[in-house]
Amino acid sequence: MSIEFSDSINKTGLIEMLDQAVGTDNNKFPLTQKTAKINLALDEALSVIFKVSKSGWNFDSNSNEPVISNDIVSGTRTYDFSKDSGGNLTLGIIRVTLASSDGIYSVIDPVDPLTDPEDNVSGFLDGQDTQGTPTKYRKYGTTISLDPIPNYSKTSGLKLYIDREATYFSASSTSQIAGIDGLCHDFLYLKPAYEWARDHNLHNTETLFRDMQLAKQKIVERYGSKEKDRPRRMSPVIHNCK
Repeated sequence: MSIEFSDSINKTGLIEMLDQAVGTDNNKFPLTQKTAKINLALDEALSVIFKVSKSGWNFDSNSNEPVISNDIVSGTRTYDFSKDSGGNLTLGIIRVTLASSDGIYSVIDPVDPLTDPEDNVSGFLDGQDTQGTPTKYRKYGTTISLDPIPNYSKTSGLKLYIDREATYFSASSTSQIAGIDGLCHDFLYLKPAYEWARDHNLHNTETLFRDMQLAKQKIVERYGSKEKDRPRRMSPVIHNCK
């Protein structure tokens, strides 16, 4: 079951569960501080998921697709990909597709002028600024450069499929849900609840610590067993009857 950030009516949101666990309210434990603590717990959950997940498991919580579209401008080699349309920072590029002059998209290949064979990256090094339909790109900082340099313009002709930062909670969030497995949402309030209990010498500190550790282990188990777009296969059990 997914847990909303706040549900003041049913008292079943992350904020309300945190208050219930440590006996606080917005006067004792200000809402802005609880929000910050929950976001830090989300950061830790994402860090665990990155570490244990298989095949680049996607837990994107944004409502728009993780794709940045740029217009191709004739004669322009370099394009920025620092943020998506929602202002979320780009963490990495998964794939780049580019439209030809007739509008057909195809995947182009990444190259590294520092390590790839010279004949594969000569267009970036020879100073000739050859133009045509790009077939490869190099990444530098928050930009990509195309080779050859496009000799045509195309609206939204460059599409980057990306990893991006999480969508965090704000103090005004209500029904927002973290973009991770709903069965792992309890970690998001248990971690700040334990930290509050520890810092204020509450009697249930050890219980909250155990619950937090169990919730963290659940994240490991849930994401460590998931593989993205990988079909399950049945393998025969072979008995040696010799």
